[in-house]
Amino acid sequence: MKTLLTVGLSLGLVAAMGLSASAGAPAPAPRAVAGGGGLFVESADAMSTKVTVSGEIRNRWEAIRNNMEDFSSATHDHHEWVDSRVRLGLLFELKEGYEVFLQSQTRYIWGDDDSTGGDNDLELYQAYVKMNPEILGYKTTLTIGRSELALGSEMLLGNDSKYDGLSHDLVRLDVSPIENLTSSLFVAKLVDNDVNLGENPAIGPVNGAVVLNDTHLWGLWNTYQINEDALVDAYLLYLQSDQEYTAGTPTLTTMDAKLWTLGTRLKIDTFELGGQKFDASAEVAVQMGKVNFGTDLDVQDSYAFEVEGGWMVPLAWSPRLALGMAWASGDDDATDGNFNTFMPLYEDVQGRLGKADLFTLQNIRCWYTTLTCNPMENKDLTAGISYLKFNAFEEHDQLGAGGSNGLDSNVNDMADEFDVFVGYKLSDNASLKGCWSWVEPEDMIHDSLGNSPAHRIHATLEVKF
Repeated sequence: MKTLLTVGLSLGLVAAMGLSASAGAPAPAPRAVAGGGGLFVESADAMSTKVTVSGEIRNRWEAIRNNMEDFSSATHDHHEWVDSRVRLGLLFELKEGYEVFLQSQTRYIWGDDDSTGGDNDLELYQAYVKMNPEILGYKTTLTIGRSELALGSEMLLGNDSKYDGLSHDLVRLDVSPIENLTSSLFVAKLVDNDVNLGENPAIGPVNGAVVLNDTHLWGLWNTYQINEDALVDAYLLYLQSDQEYTAGTPTLTTMDAKLWTLGTRLKIDTFELGGQKFDASAEVAVQMGKVNFGTDLDVQDSYAFEVEGGWMVPLAWSPRLALGMAWASGDDDATDGNFNTFMPLYEDVQGRLGKADLFTLQNIRCWYTTLTCNPMENKDLTAGISYLKFNAFEEHDQLGAGGSNGLDSNVNDMADEFDVFVGYKLSDNASLKGCWSWVEPEDMIHDSLGNSPAHRIHATLEVKF
């Protein structure tokens, strides 16, 4: 019932805002026009103000064995549910050259009445103003508000597309200083800590001094389009977070960071070699600065890279064979005053290290191969299989291997993963995807969690308009 009410309120909001956008327009009444990415309304006032309605309904059935975390053969955990995500957006294109975009979102589990206060609530996912000022003779795009920040391969900045989604409150300036070069300068406010925790009833009284400063992410991202098939990214990111606590009640965890990330990526969509067609991509990022998890640590020898090469095999069904590696450093000694573990910031995990989404790009070595094709030469139908081999970069990293806290062993052989997946484009607006993943634990997981394999099966129907 609450879900139906939420969707109803969203539709009511669209109707109300649509009426508001046309208020004051002289006769004749606004007319509905089909086109672009959705439906829009043109006002009779020079037909320059448009309201575009967009949305998404995504339903995913999912079944998991062992919860992807508990590999104990004594306790076989089985979970099965249907997850839904609904988004509704309004884009106002104003005649003065301004754009206003509002997008609501709700995510819920079928059959969940949200009596315990879950995710089954309407939230403002994106809300920003976009304008095009001229600065120093250059045409720019200025975005202010809450927006997704998905750049490059999303190895470091993604939008969490498979799950809740991720947006930030930010100010972003995009400019093209020379032909084929786009530069983005932005600052995102990740956490606002201008709150006295000692007076916060949700936390209760805190005995002792508390110093909380905001957390920001600053960035400069450049993309140069070499030609229609190749591009280069170069970026500099700075994460700043200052949170200091003295001993008190309750005990609060210290997390300070002044973390610089410098990286670059080369992506080639297609090239010919020996009469065969190939594609390739490579990205590397290094980190430096200081972090504090209770002790000040210098960030040193922290890096990550992803490399993939693909071969378009000249056979029926258009197969593509890909080989790739993904490495991220770990810390070999938590007492030496240095911090070597690569921090993946806000990567989009979807399909990055396997379809099971078990590991992140942190203290890990991964080798993989993937074969995809279009069965029966149907471009709307795709199918594929993958094999991935996971090792820990360092066995005793306190943050865990691949982001899995607690995996600490005398060996670094983690797991093997096998994926089988298929996708079908039902129409320009609708798609259906399915996947089965099998994760076979190796010695490192045996020592910590058990030796029973994990399974993950999901089928997703997504409709966008």
